[in-house]
Amino acid sequence: MTIYLTLRSIPELADLPKTERDRVWQLCFRRAEKDKLTQWGTLVNSLFKILFTFAGLFLGWELGLRGWELLAFIIAFATVGFGIGNLFRWQLVVELVRPYIREQLRSRI
Repeated sequence: MTIYLTLRSIPELADLPKTERDRVWQLCFRRAEKDKLTQWGTLVNSLFKILFTFAGLFLGWELGLRGWELLAFIIAFATVGFGIGNLFRWQLVVELVRPYIREQLRSRI
């Protein structure tokens, strides 16, 4: 599985100039959003955040942490969950938008 960190790492957009890459991405993202496809990314993101927050709560509780220590432990796990959730959301959104990008670039030729 390829991990896309930037728009330039998306194969269809890699050879385009920055302004054109940004324009094509925005146009195609809006089209995918209109088709309600990007909501899946938000759902995945939220699930990771919830999962890691509760994992921090239960693990901290099992380790015998209480009070501020437990809160700090939960926040640390939630932060990791936010990062991983955002990474998975971005990967999912890119995969959902790529067909729109290919279509847009084909129609441009």
